[in-house]
Amino acid sequence: MKIAVYHNQPAGGARRALYELSKGLTLRSDTVDVFTLETADEAFLSSGDFARDIRVFPYRLRSPIRFLAYVNDVRRVLDYRDMDRVCRKVAADIDAGGYDVALVDVCRFLQAPLLQKSQSLGQPIFDLFKSSYFSQTG
Repeated sequence: MKIAVYHNQPAGGARRALYELSKGLTLRSDTVDVFTLETADEAFLSSGDFARDIRVFPYRLRSPIRFLAYVNDVRRVLDYRDMDRVCRKVAADIDAGGYDVALVDVCRFLQAPLLQKSQSLGQPIFDLFKSSYFSQTG
């Protein structure tokens, strides 16, 4: 089975759980490719230990400006708009890869990842945030 794994996890228990799950899938002879943002912590547990391919997409939060609360609100909205754009690119790349299933983990900034909201994902998605399986194809 060809599996796409998307995450934006910091170091910690959730990252370890995803790492072990993904590594376990490769032991079953499944092919796993990882899609992640540059804000994810790949140094803690490297996906390179099990993944055939790792694609890191550029994304950074803007730093807050001290004493400018309303400006920071606008900057945060722009950050989320940028994340939506990046997630659409990730979804398009997953679609182009011909994966059987996409494993989508939580986002460190938004909790529910924007990737699952993309209408372009044609394959079934297993959402680790909700621990549920759903198909957007029908």
